Amino acid sequence: MRLTICCLLCGALVTLVGCDSSGVATTGAPDTSATDVPKVTSTAGSSGTIVTSTVEEPPSQTLFDQESGVGSFSFSGYGPHPEDALDVYYYAPEGDLRASRILVVMPGRGRNAAQYRDEWLEQARRESVLLLVPEFSDETYSVTEYNLGSVVDESGSVLPEEEWTFAVIEGLFDYVSRAVTSEEAGYYLFGHSAGGQFVHRFMLFMENNRVVQAVSANSGWYTATEPKVDFPYGLRDGPAEDEADLRRMVAEPLVVMLGSMDTDPNSDGLRSDSGSDEQGATRLDRGFYFFRTGQQAAEDTQTVFAWELEIVNGVGHSNEDIAEAAAAKFFP
Repeated sequence: MRLTICCLLCGALVTLVGCDSSGVATTGAPDTSATDVPKVTSTAGSSGTIVTSTVEEPPSQTLFDQESGVGSFSFSGYGPHPEDALDVYYYAPEGDLRASRILVVMPGRGRNAAQYRDEWLEQARRESVLLLVPEFSDETYSVTEYNLGSVVDESGSVLPEEEWTFAVIEGLFDYVSRAVTSEEAGYYLFGHSAGGQFVHRFMLFMENNRVVQAVSANSGWYTATEPKVDFPYGLRDGPAEDEADLRRMVAEPLVVMLGSMDTDPNSDGLRSDSGSDEQGATRLDRGFYFFRTGQQAAEDTQTVFAWELEIVNGVGHSNEDIAEAAAAKFFP
């Protein structure tokens, strides 16, 4: 069941998504040159067989094992650690992949990409989408490099865009698009928890991205569109903070998705400091706060506000339980 109401906390139109008794949402249902070549290896299904190794051209559709539908490949060449390969877990539907929509899912604090891929299999199979879940290992990528996208270094200095972790996602889309000769001009982007942090900051700072629709779900805290609040809680002294940046940010196709039961102020992993606590005590509170600051930025810059706020009824801090609601936003 889907119900749109006026939120008393922020005055926004909010979509409430019903859930069944299990708590699961039930919404109606690179351009590479010879001098800069990503390195890719591929593991087919569960056999562990290496079918490609370092390559100089994007591989053909055999990058994906379509017989089993699931597998992983290794990818490198972008971001803060261009020489370190990261594993990309996938689901590939049967048939010609050229027309398949591409969905990138960003895992939470555990960086558990294989689990996130498995939790999205039902939706990916039903919609015949090419699902990509990159695993940014915490042995290689720090919290700053993952949650904040590596837009700043550990001292807070802004880094050049080519060193951002966000660049990995755009590069991955390029690579896979060439591998399957994709007809798609853009991709869908979802993240939950720490992955939701990655996604909302990606949409704020990665200008000229090719995201068709983004969903940031159950983030623990946010970079709000507040020019007078210091980064990373606001925009001051961050990678983008002027009025033109604000106008672009609030016009991005971003859904802030929140579980109605994600309300534990002592939840494991939930940040608590002066900056995050200013946004609220719980993930639900902080999501409302972030959305309200976007509304205010749109009003201040006289820009049409493109974000949406969706509350998923009966869902707590769970990627698996919120996936169905997110899929409905991507593929209505």
